[in-house]
Amino acid sequence: IAFIVFDLHSFTNIFQNKIQVARTGTDQLERLISMRGAADFLKAQPGPFRVQVVADPPLNFGDAYGIETLNGGAVTLASNYMDLMSQGGPGIDLLNVRYFLKPASAAERNPVYADANWKIYQNPGARPRAWIDNGNASVEEHSARHIAVKVQAPSKGVLVLSELFYPGWEARVNGTPV
Repeated sequence: IAFIVFDLHSFTNIFQNKIQVARTGTDQLERLISMRGAADFLKAQPGPFRVQVVADPPLNFGDAYGIETLNGGAVTLASNYMDLMSQGGPGIDLLNVRYFLKPASAAERNPVYADANWKIYQNPGARPRAWIDNGNASVEEHSARHIAVKVQAPSKGVLVLSELFYPGWEARVNGTPV
């Protein structure tokens, strides 16, 4: 059953891509494949960080190449989240968006990476993935289900993580729930 569902899902995506090519002349799969060089550049950068793809229509760049993004095709988000996340908005910096990926036709100067199809621009205002007001914080481990942060602070402080709130989160300090 799983194979049949996967097969039908794949057929649907291929069919939708063919409709898109016929309607606009743009093959979304080819666009996604053309991002390989940009993905290789980003994977060589120290992290963790996020990327915002500024292309219409948005592509599942993050899913295809294993890079954290804030957007992509088929993502369902609240409208107020999208307002906060608009390029240049405060949410972009707070959620650790260090890079913007744009088509090569983008007019901005000084990309940190460029090829025939894509440009990457660095966001100098991006906050780190974790920070504290009176000390140092560094992400030691990061996965979809677990984040470990090492904190060195001379006194109590507020630790901030550049993550979206989830009601099932649990926090521990030195193994003790807090």
